[in-house]
Amino acid sequence: MTSVLFKLSVFSVFVTLSTTISGQDDQFSWPGGAGAAVCLTYDDGMDTQLSNAIPDLDKHNLQGTFYLQGDLIPYERVDVWRELSRKGHELGNHTAYHPCSEEFPWVWDEFQTETYTVRRMVKELQVMNYFLHAIDGKENRSFAYACAETRVGGISYIDSLRHSGLFIGARGGGPGIVEDLQNLDIFNVPSWGVNLSVNAEDMIGFVKEAVRAEGLAVFMFHGIGGEYLYITHEDHTLLIEYLDNNRDEIWVAPFGEVVKHIINERQRLGWKHLNGHNF
Repeated sequence: MTSVLFKLSVFSVFVTLSTTISGQDDQFSWPGGAGAAVCLTYDDGMDTQLSNAIPDLDKHNLQGTFYLQGDLIPYERVDVWRELSRKGHELGNHTAYHPCSEEFPWVWDEFQTETYTVRRMVKELQVMNYFLHAIDGKENRSFAYACAETRVGGISYIDSLRHSGLFIGARGGGPGIVEDLQNLDIFNVPSWGVNLSVNAEDMIGFVKEAVRAEGLAVFMFHGIGGEYLYITHEDHTLLIEYLDNNRDEIWVAPFGEVVKHIINERQRLGWKHLNGHNF
C-alpha cells in the first residue's frame, strides 16, 4: 500500500511539473526569465554619444545600438566604431545620406524623400551595408528609418526591405510599448524618440510600463548632453543605472539581438504573422 501511495505521489508531482513546464513552453519568454526587454538605440553617430553615452554603457556593461549615417563617419572615426563593435555594441544602418521630407528645412534638395524612389533607397541602404561590413565584418544588420519615415516618393518601402534580405528588422517611430509580440511587424518596430522635454523619471516610467506589459521598450536617442534632440547626460546616466540595478527583470540588449530572439520565439511557438510566415 505504501508503495502504491508513493508511486501515486511521484506521478502527481510529475504531472504538476509537466503541466507547469508545458504552460511556460507555450508562452513567449525573454532570456533569463526577464519580465521585459529594453533596446537603447542612438542615431547619427554623434560626438556626444561617443563622449557620454558610450562611457555610461561601458561602465555598467550594457550594450547599445548605434545607427550610423554614412556621410557622418570621417576616416578617423572608422577605427573608433570598429572597436566599439568589438565591445558588443551594434552598428546599425541609418542610410548613407539621411534622406528626409522636404518639410525639414535642413534637408538638401538631392535628399528629399519626395523625390526618392524605392529602388534608389534600397540601393543606398545596400551600399551602406557594404560600408558597415568593412567596419565590423558583420553580415546581419538592422536598420532605422531616417526621420522615422517609411515612405519615399509617396510609396511605403517597408515590404521592399522585408524582402530585400538586407536586414533582420527595422526600427520605426512611435512612441509606444510593444505588447503584442506575435503581431509586431519587425520591420517597423515602434520606438520613443526622447529629447530635452523628457527626464530620467519619464524614461524609467517607460521601462516600468514595459515590465508591466511583459513587452518591449525601444528608446531612440540623438544627443546625450548636447548637440541636437538631446537629453541631459545626467538623465541618461540615471536611466542606465536603473537598468543595471534591475537586470533580474529587464533584459537590455542591442536591437538586432532582440529581433533575433523575437523571431526564434515565434518559430518555437509556431506563431504566424505577415503573409503566413512566422518571422
